[in-house]
Amino acid sequence: MIRPLCATWFPVGLVLVSGHVAIEAHAAPLGGVQFQSSVADGQPVGFPEQTWLNEGVLIAQIIPDDTLGDEGSIVVDGDAIDRIEGGETRGSNLFHSFEEFNVNTGQQVYFANPVGIENILSRVTGSNVSEIDGLLGVDGAANLFLLNPNGIIFGPNARLDISGAFTASTAEMLEFQDGSAFSAVNPEGEPFLTMSVPLGVQFGASPQGDLTNEGLLEVGEGQTLTLFGNTVTSNVRLTAT
Repeated sequence: MIRPLCATWFPVGLVLVSGHVAIEAHAAPLGGVQFQSSVADGQPVGFPEQTWLNEGVLIAQIIPDDTLGDEGSIVVDGDAIDRIEGGETRGSNLFHSFEEFNVNTGQQVYFANPVGIENILSRVTGSNVSEIDGLLGVDGAANLFLLNPNGIIFGPNARLDISGAFTASTAEMLEFQDGSAFSAVNPEGEPFLTMSVPLGVQFGASPQGDLTNEGLLEVGEGQTLTLFGNTVTSNVRLTAT
């Protein structure tokens, strides 16, 4: 059954909800323009009454996996701010891999941004949804990608401190120009020795999770804020200044 879908240009950009390509906010001068599209998912697109189920209490926070070997991610616990260091560097791209990735209410988590890194790509290879209800940031100007096929929830206290672009996705992989892929469902695949800038998010055949936003998400001036998922809902505005 085809359900109508509305997309609205706010003064800060476009907010779009669909069945697969989800929400994208760009800096734009348009305002008050209504767009119509459709979703063939058999269900109306709407906002759930309550999606932040754990009330800010998470069983696990950030747990690196062992798929990157000696170049694995390292979580440095601080008094007020936790910092993610390490990772696998290939050219201007920095790769991180986690078994669990959650940010508690009131928690602040920043990815380190080494000199020369333009893109920070992170994946979740475990089986749980990522729940973010604190501050997620990058200590620099790099773009940040967060990939979790199980699903991603931004709670009501979720905030971003990211000067570059931000992409959150429930796709199974990020695909590169040379045909290689950074996969969350096949992390032991071919090594990614030379990877160029990502082309975008590639959806695979495996079922993908949903993405829900209740936070006030914002990125830097002139940057893009993109949310991709099987089903995406947001009951607040996204801002790309």
